[in-house]
Amino acid sequence: MRRVLIDLGNNPILHKYKLSLIRKKAMILTEVFIIQII
Repeated sequence: MRRVLIDLGNNPILHKYKLSLIRKKAMILTEVFIIQII
């Protein structure tokens, strides 16, 4: 089971997917932050 998790962590496609999700969340958070400042 642990080996499967390591394989998932090393999967470049999943890694890109995670990065894109993090970027989307960050963009949404900054938009909300900017709207609150205005």
